[in-house]
Amino acid sequence: MPLMIGALLSASSFGSHACFYSDPTVLVAQSTGTGVMEHALSQLPCALIAATAAGLLFVVVGL
Repeated sequence: MPLMIGALLSASSFGSHACFYSDPTVLVAQSTGTGVMEHALSQLPCALIAATAAGLLFVVVGL
């Protein structure tokens, strides 16, 4: 059960950071004066690195 909860929280965090039209992306882009796509693309590499690391760890721990 803890592994499933961790996977669910990781997926929701990744979705929040990688989505181009999520509320945090739009709010940060508006407050900093940048474009939504510009901000989302700047967040994507970090989100993909974290998602890859989490996915690998879930596979290792799940075995």
